[in-house]
Amino acid sequence: MVNFFKKFSFSYVFLGITIILFSTSFKNYENSLYITLLFLFIANFTCFATEYLLTKYFENKEKNSDKKKRAMYATFIMGQVAVTLIVFFAFKNIFPTMV
Repeated sequence: MVNFFKKFSFSYVFLGITIILFSTSFKNYENSLYITLLFLFIANFTCFATEYLLTKYFENKEKNSDKKKRAMYATFIMGQVAVTLIVFFAFKNIFPTMV
């Protein structure tokens, strides 16, 4: 069980950060709780899925260099931040605010 938490350590940190940063972003919207939960689900699902694929990729490689692993994780983090911002701005443009 501890290995499972260690395997997805970045995703859990990202989950906490997104909850803290985006929990009040949709408070002026109709059905704000549902929109916030949907946004958090989509943003964090993509994070967990991508990290799962990344760990599976490195498990299948016998000889991984730590330098390559760190570079892949840095790319993963930058990509995940970009995906989250894209989803956030899409949600801001799709769902109407309360009048």
